[in-house]
Amino acid sequence: MADRVAARYFGMYLRPALARDGDGPGFAESVDVRISAHSRRGRTCSHQRRTSMDVNSICNHNVSTVEAHTGIVEAAAQMRAEHVGDLIVVAHRVGRRVPIGILTDRDIVTSVVAKGVSPSDVTVADAMTAGLLKVRSDNGLEFALREMRRVGVRRAPVVDENDNLIGVITIDDVLDHLAVQLGHIADIVRLGQQAELEKRP
Repeated sequence: MADRVAARYFGMYLRPALARDGDGPGFAESVDVRISAHSRRGRTCSHQRRTSMDVNSICNHNVSTVEAHTGIVEAAAQMRAEHVGDLIVVAHRVGRRVPIGILTDRDIVTSVVAKGVSPSDVTVADAMTAGLLKVRSDNGLEFALREMRRVGVRRAPVVDENDNLIGVITIDDVLDHLAVQLGHIADIVRLGQQAELEKRP
């Protein structure tokens, strides 16, 4: 029974590249999470389908943002106040917040501190990483993870059909979600075993 339940939830192969903030694909660390299941007994229904989770169901909708013209000192202060390690850089276009880049604490270190430049002369646009990967809220989770692996990032802004920012998805979000689902599977297995023991003590 556990095999069939696992197949329903996790009939997919996930291999996201876990990259440190600001690192390119060349520095990405990979992790293989292979959760496969099959039944060796009984027959498999021809209409059995794989459950697909979309990005919107697990992404974080509370996103810290900043504009490109903001000073780097102000951006760093915002990170500290909001207890975050990165900010999504947005441009306001006709009522939409369009993500155009990301600023991480590592970007500040490598672009400002390490170069010995005056922070007061640097804006977010000078230090941010542009051309970031964006995923649609209605994309399947498996597709989003494939794209994150391809680019070598562990987080990506989530947009709607109008390219408006609505959230951010991270590898940590995915792992938390999988942990909850695996907990449900464990409960089902435990209850099934308990019911069997009660029927046949």
